[in-house]
Amino acid sequence: MNSTFSLADSTVNISIAGYFPCKPSWSIPKNRNINDCLFYIEKGKGWIELDGENIETKAGDLHILKQGQICKMNHDPKDCFSVYSVLFLFLQPGMQRPFESLPLSRMYRLSKSQQKKIKEQYKSTVYYFNAHNPAGDLKAKSIILNVLSEIIEWEKSFSKNNKVKSTTKTHAVDSRIGEIINYIDANLSSELTVPQLAEESHLTTSHFSKLFKEETGQSPISFIRNNRINCAKALLISSDKTISKIALECGFEDHFYFSRTFKQIVGLSPKQFKESLKNPFF
Repeated sequence: MNSTFSLADSTVNISIAGYFPCKPSWSIPKNRNINDCLFYIEKGKGWIELDGENIETKAGDLHILKQGQICKMNHDPKDCFSVYSVLFLFLQPGMQRPFESLPLSRMYRLSKSQQKKIKEQYKSTVYYFNAHNPAGDLKAKSIILNVLSEIIEWEKSFSKNNKVKSTTKTHAVDSRIGEIINYIDANLSSELTVPQLAEESHLTTSHFSKLFKEETGQSPISFIRNNRINCAKALLISSDKTISKIALECGFEDHFYFSRTFKQIVGLSPKQFKESLKNPFF
């Protein structure tokens, strides 16, 4: 693990923070996560299927769910879950799905002292987030970033028996492409073309396109489109702006093209995505 990993430039847009006692009939059918999520099981036992892997879970377990993962959950109706859950989008300048880059495991089986601390942090997050004012929102964000920082520290000391490792690997991005990623992030509402970006990076169009895909795994056009959709998701979560207004702010001049592209990538229309935030887990 990189000991110099920093959350200094990161932020989170929280959409839901709450405590949820689940009824015996509760379950989550197989679906693709559309948010990042931290949830802590205070009571109960059950099962979670994550990307095809079935994991038994119980009170005292902390789960890390990342946007895009396929997930299914159920619990023992005789020993129901009671869960603290926070849904959010983790944001870092110039990074596509930055939560995937964090050195985190899928599940942590916490000690008694860790359980006590994480429960207090969740309680504070729920309190401040649901105060519905700017000061409370900032405090809730700060707590979640602090929780993530602490989990990264836990990762260094947890034994293999206490965690399910993530297979995500990261590498340093070529500085020229890193600068272009920052440029894209700062200009999503403007027209962005491959020749323009190649000129900004002082590379030929063909060389730029090849290098960009090698570094990011995506073509420049796909990267821009996906970043614009992530921008739209963040605004749908954090604002009451109209879908047309959000489309324009994220670089889509055609509202219908925006809605079609959003559904193609996310699997839901912008309106359906907004409504899905009412679900306490995903």
